[in-house]
Amino acid sequence: MIRRLVPALLALALAAGCAGPAKLAERSEEKLAGGDHWQAWTLATRALDKAPANQRARLAAAAAAASISHDWQRRIRAVAEADSMAAAEQALEFSSFRTGAATYATVPVDAAWAGEERTLRLAAARVHYRRGVAAMAAKRPKRAWLHFTDTGRFVPGYRDVTARAERAYEKALTRIAFVPFTAASGQASLGREVAAGWRDELARRMAPPDAHFTRILG
Repeated sequence: MIRRLVPALLALALAAGCAGPAKLAERSEEKLAGGDHWQAWTLATRALDKAPANQRARLAAAAAAASISHDWQRRIRAVAEADSMAAAEQALEFSSFRTGAATYATVPVDAAWAGEERTLRLAAARVHYRRGVAAMAAKRPKRAWLHFTDTGRFVPGYRDVTARAERAYEKALTRIAFVPFTAASGQASLGREVAAGWRDELARRMAPPDAHFTRILG
């Protein structure tokens, strides 16, 4: 049975990949009508990639974006009632989606959304900033750096977080560099592995500031 299904599934996937913009837009409308706004968005944007001027695909993308936006705002508000930090993370993801979606459609938001997002992000930045300060006081510069960079993720340029992150980074590197030279040979190897792992984590966490928040503050 499975052997007979595989060729059929491959043929279906191939047909989907070869579908023209009009067909993709039509399927997007069908998916949205069925409640699957993410698949509707995917199909509409694929249609626009093939034919940027296709009006039906443009309308399908706009409709899917509006549905996604409404649902995302609803979910963030629901989460915020129990966990504002988790809601702030969701707000970041939603902001990133809106920025990336701008190529295809303007993602509409409620009139009150800008203020709600700003409140969530400021609250999260404030929490991470305080935790970073506490970690530095406890002589835990790596943890402090992580909190300060998280502060900047939520609100770029928050207070003096850039300078504090730089100081924490320098302190953490100094401590990491010190361990291998003072430990036994086996411990030195372990220390180098820890240092390398931390540097990898540092590089992963480095990200450009979110331009959208700058716009909504302005």
